[in-house]
Amino acid sequence: MHAQIGGVGDPICRMPLLYDSIQATNGWPEYEIKAAIIYRCLELAKWPAESSAASPRRLRVGILGKDLFGTSLRLLKGKTIAGRKVVVSNLSSLAQARRCQLVFFSSSETNRTGEVLNGLARLPVLTVGEIPGFTEQGGIINLLLVEKNIRLEVNAAAARQAGIVLHPGLIKLGARAEEPSPIQGPPAPTQAPTTLRQVGA
Repeated sequence: MHAQIGGVGDPICRMPLLYDSIQATNGWPEYEIKAAIIYRCLELAKWPAESSAASPRRLRVGILGKDLFGTSLRLLKGKTIAGRKVVVSNLSSLAQARRCQLVFFSSSETNRTGEVLNGLARLPVLTVGEIPGFTEQGGIINLLLVEKNIRLEVNAAAARQAGIVLHPGLIKLGARAEEPSPIQGPPAPTQAPTTLRQVGA
């Protein structure tokens, strides 16, 4: 059974911190965790003013490739972040991706990841993937499954090129993307702090 967003088992409401490694077993299913992280990334990113003005009331999230989220990501529909309603849709073209604020690259798109990232280069689109080498190809955030753990990798330079401002906590995670981390397990259901925990602090 999938946890319901806004309910007792809501992984989004229960994820106050972003770790660089989150255990995907004995807790939430992999794609519920990824949906929760995507929601947190929407909260922790700021788009250029001109991008927000183009669609002031919506945050468009596009899924490129095979959709394995089931209902998890669809439950983001109708959520509001900074006064902007979240809209989720499947993408079939680069033109559609260019109109999104966040594009998730499914692992099914491995062979054309570089091509699509090049097509989105320097546009205010937060690119999120689940593909080995995604950040090295120019993607901004990678949710990589490593030995049953979801590891966050962040390419801060790509975010700057896109004109997207990421929370400093995400930047710190990006600085450690190449290092293994001992932090595992889902966070406790506590209130969200004003700042993210600094890994290795």
